[in-house]
Amino acid sequence: MNILVTGSTGFIGKRLTELLLLQNYNVRVLLRETSNTDKIDKRVNIFQGNLFDYSFLKSSMSDIDTVFHLAALRGETGLTWKAYEKSNIFLTEKLLEASCHVKKFIFCSTVGVMGFGTGLSESSPLKPWGNYHKSKSEAEKICLNYKNTIIIRPSIVYGPGDNGFLYKLITLIKKRRFITVGNGTNKIHMVHIDNLCKGFIDMALKGRQGETYILADRKALTVSEMSHIIAKKSGVNIPPVNIPRLIAVPLAFLFERIFSVIRPGRDPFLSVSKVDILSLNQDFDISKSIAAGYNPEIDPETGIEEVLHYF
Repeated sequence: MNILVTGSTGFIGKRLTELLLLQNYNVRVLLRETSNTDKIDKRVNIFQGNLFDYSFLKSSMSDIDTVFHLAALRGETGLTWKAYEKSNIFLTEKLLEASCHVKKFIFCSTVGVMGFGTGLSESSPLKPWGNYHKSKSEAEKICLNYKNTIIIRPSIVYGPGDNGFLYKLITLIKKRRFITVGNGTNKIHMVHIDNLCKGFIDMALKGRQGETYILADRKALTVSEMSHIIAKKSGVNIPPVNIPRLIAVPLAFLFERIFSVIRPGRDPFLSVSKVDILSLNQDFDISKSIAAGYNPEIDPETGIEEVLHYF
């Protein structure tokens, strides 16, 4: 099978490419003209050029059976809606047009398009928060116009080498700077990088075109459970102090305003989105993905210990 991957230099794309090569697939990666190719596996077929040139995109799809579209603009601070629109919506649409003959087009979205809640599923209403999630929600709508698409919504991704949510939480706890927001009983549903990438491949092989699938670990952990696992393995204690959400939200809003003046474009230490993640429920029903062949083997406790060991 001939496979094309966008976003192959990112955390998810890099691991997905490795697993595809291990399973002896023919892998082609689509890269910007300025991308560094020094560390890309020699077995990979590199197509490098202007990603917004339709003729280049069309030529890159020659003989391709499956597309994994992972490339996206992330983050919130200092980025305009037009930047998200160009990278996450317009590029997705052009790739879909160029690959209309491809058997399956796997689009990497995010669970953030559904907002916060408990037991969220693929049929939950779209309630995106922030420009990144809004752009992914709009891109999903475009995907539904094409019969060969499968939409994947990963939860918060973690694993060795990532510097995202879990790494930042570990850093705060180890430096004894973590304070629980709310009562700590809200659930956070993550997905280990290997569970996710194997799930991508599972859905490409067994998933149905026109469907959406949520990929997450088999269970969610509460913030309290997660923080105490990290603290115990790190030999530190969690301060027995909680900040009520009613105080944390306006405080975070103030931090955002101050940072926008004194450090424009920089991510503030405390933000409303960070408070939401640490104090609101976001867990998912993955039964649809399981029924389609998804098998997340790594449990969150083991995954967290693996990341702790790595760092």
